[in-house]
Amino acid sequence: MDAPKKVTAAEMKKVWKLSKIPGIENTISGFNYNGDCYYLEKYIGKETHVFVPANIGKYPVKQIGYSALPSYVLSVEFETGDLEICCSFKKCTEMADDSGFITFRAGNRVIAGGYVGDDTIKTLIIPEGITEIYQEAFSRGVPDFPKTGYGFENVIIPEGITNIGYHAFKNCPELETVYLPSTLQYFDLGVFLYCPKLKSIHISENAKNVNYLDRLNLNNIVLFSKKGSPVEAYAIKNNCLFEEATD
Repeated sequence: MDAPKKVTAAEMKKVWKLSKIPGIENTISGFNYNGDCYYLEKYIGKETHVFVPANIGKYPVKQIGYSALPSYVLSVEFETGDLEICCSFKKCTEMADDSGFITFRAGNRVIAGGYVGDDTIKTLIIPEGITEIYQEAFSRGVPDFPKTGYGFENVIIPEGITNIGYHAFKNCPELETVYLPSTLQYFDLGVFLYCPKLKSIHISENAKNVNYLDRLNLNNIVLFSKKGSPVEAYAIKNNCLFEEATD
């Protein structure tokens, strides 16, 4: 394994607006760090390929700010995946693949950080290989996208994804059906906020624990899975609507 790169605060201040903070606690994605660390608020450099070190001097980098990276950035290299990335890629349209997905790697994490693809498609299929869907990745109506929400009616989230972040699909007014994988472990708050037509959530019968559903308002939403599955048990315990999946 390569030794961490040695980077000083003076060097970083040439390309980042940054500050040292006493710790990170109770962030919207559940990230915590107890101890002095650096917060990278905004990239001010001119390079299109950006490096984010694990440490600045003797202190770790633990948080990158909202929309911290400008639109001209083409790639980002993280020295570690152990940090909070707060919707930092919302403006990075040049990083999108041919289908409009903005994804990036941080350590062993493969994160969907945004979408600039076809906003008229009816079914959004998240690409395989992604492990997390980050905060507001597929939402609009936030400061950077003051438009109406995407027109997705169906969202299919593949196996392998473990976390879905805060407001990930906020303001998708046409969204009706969502398919969730067995690997999902964590839902942040407001994932489907302002999705008034959402009426069904299909969950893999192989899911072991679906307590993340506690963070959703399940009024008038039907949970679909196999009979005898943890999803049915959750629905019975929490008085939720349930129907047996036929597909």
